[in-house]
Amino acid sequence: MDDQYKPDRRLAGIYDAAEEHAEDVLEMVCPEFAHMNSDEPRYCDEELLGQGGLKEVYRAYDRKLMRWIALARLRADRGLQYYDLFIQEARLVGSLTHPNIIKVYDIGMDEDDRPYFTMALKGDMHLGNLIRSDRPPSRSVLLEIYLKVCDAMAYAHSEGVVHLDLKPENIQCNRFGEVVICDWGLGRRGDRVDEIPEEEAFAANTLELVTQMGLIKGSPGYMAPEQAVPDRETDERTDVYALGCILHAILCGEPPFSGSKEKILKQTVLSKVPSMRKRYPLRRIPASLEAVVLKATEKDPAQRYSSVVELSREIHSYLSGFSTRAEHPPILKKIALYIGRNRIPVAIATTALFILTILSGSYIHRLNRLQQATDEQRERAHDLLSEVAALSSHYDDMIKVTQQSKEVLAEQLVEAAVRVKRSGIDKRTVVTVAQMEKLIDMALELDPDSIAAHRERFQNNLRKMDYKAALRDEQYQTRSDFLALARAFPDYNFGEENRPTPEQLIAMLVKAETIGSKLGKLIHTSFTYNATIVKNHSELYREVEALVAFYNGGLKHFSFEYEGATDSMEIHSDRGQLSFCYKDWRHGPCLLRYIPIRHLTIAANCDVKLYELSGLSIETLDVRACRNLIMEYKAELPYLQTLYISRGLVDLEKLRKNIKAAAGFEIIEIDP
Repeated sequence: MDDQYKPDRRLAGIYDAAEEHAEDVLEMVCPEFAHMNSDEPRYCDEELLGQGGLKEVYRAYDRKLMRWIALARLRADRGLQYYDLFIQEARLVGSLTHPNIIKVYDIGMDEDDRPYFTMALKGDMHLGNLIRSDRPPSRSVLLEIYLKVCDAMAYAHSEGVVHLDLKPENIQCNRFGEVVICDWGLGRRGDRVDEIPEEEAFAANTLELVTQMGLIKGSPGYMAPEQAVPDRETDERTDVYALGCILHAILCGEPPFSGSKEKILKQTVLSKVPSMRKRYPLRRIPASLEAVVLKATEKDPAQRYSSVVELSREIHSYLSGFSTRAEHPPILKKIALYIGRNRIPVAIATTALFILTILSGSYIHRLNRLQQATDEQRERAHDLLSEVAALSSHYDDMIKVTQQSKEVLAEQLVEAAVRVKRSGIDKRTVVTVAQMEKLIDMALELDPDSIAAHRERFQNNLRKMDYKAALRDEQYQTRSDFLALARAFPDYNFGEENRPTPEQLIAMLVKAETIGSKLGKLIHTSFTYNATIVKNHSELYREVEALVAFYNGGLKHFSFEYEGATDSMEIHSDRGQLSFCYKDWRHGPCLLRYIPIRHLTIAANCDVKLYELSGLSIETLDVRACRNLIMEYKAELPYLQTLYISRGLVDLEKLRKNIKAAAGFEIIEIDP
């Protein structure tokens, strides 16, 4: 027991001093904590890397995390009207989580109360360097980089974000295979329109200003025609055009148009992208990839690929030895590509057939010549027949391999249909349903027994409210709630050409309420499909009433009063909280968006989430009867002019900050 551990009482004073945070003792006992607690600035050793129209980017050392980062500061000559543009870029990129999108670490204000944000520090090598280098990588390597860029943009589009300034110089690459999309300064989320300071709007005659402040947004050479014309609408297809120009640069070493900025802008608006195979004959550009570039860079956005996913699929097809859809290849080329993908099986089958033909001919020739031959000759003929049988068996095995290939292709088509659904079912419902139908039909043509294809066709018919067709696949469906809804209306057979009456649609919504809330996503998609086709949305208010009631406990708790002449709506409910989104998430689409509403009154003693009304064209909003306004996120109400609330309900300053309107709006407090 003599060697038992005994604490050294002489150390007690050191730890007591450390706990009292005596600086010299604390640094000795807890050096890492002392370093963290230092009053020194967090970022130091700044070195300017470059600057753009809005910001300057520095290489800096982060003392807290002990690493080098990139620090972006608003340019010193940019005033308050630029603060929001700068902060929006940081928050936009910070909301995206993808290995091929630049990471934002921190955002804050410096000692001069000017905004900054920090990002991952990348090298100085970008895709433009690789394309223009003396010894550029192989075409297949550059296309693999390109596919990573497509993956990142497909993810960004699925989150409602467009880049609007894609070009090789904004795509960082390093020797370890990392590919990162940078510079999201022109990017935007959803239908947000960039605001231009009024004093700048009248000086838009210079190219530098219009590209910098959004009148003409993008980089000449990679910007789409709609970006070169002020006030033209831009969307995901604008990024598709830029990706087509980047693919042109990968294949040809330069973008489609060159020259002065004014010349490039003129060519972008007025000219089609010329044929690459004629312009660069020595580069031996495949016809399939040329067709992809020409389709992606169509002047009319409706003629381009509808999504980056579709463009990426074309590149995958080319790299896998398949033809691209944009190419429309003749049958002989399809056969050649098939042979190229299956060299060994085709060679074996061809050899077997050749040998079979020779041996069969030899056998027939011998049989005709030796009809009166001896038993020995007949035995030899028997041996030849055995060889023919063996070759025929081998040929049958090749047929089985072909059938297995069809099943694999059918499975890939179903997976493609699922990807199309995930990327566009909420935003382009009618187009997405039609695209899925084509892919599923192709899969079933290849493999009529595909369970996955039958299951997806069942659910796709539910979205159209074609329950009659859906029930033909009911044996493949495992969800009892979907089956219950289809069986409740077995005669409903609606599609894009014919739609249900208001009574039929309301009957479906009322029945869905009794089946269960797990139908929420399907009900929202079916309703969006119907509302997209119906022309007169002002007559949809009874159907929308039933839709909102479905998500709020049913019609027994909920009712509308709607006046079409003034676009006025009054909502009544006895529930404690109203939900105006099909699911409880920040960017969920508002259920009231299907009908025009300029004046909205919520006459119910309940909690209301203001941000769930985002995107509506409300001019007057009356929530004085509500017991609480929940302001977790900012409400986008661009046309709001007047807001009525109960006096003392919320902090007016906080309320004003949590509503984004195009112009100032008036808050009127009413005594309870």
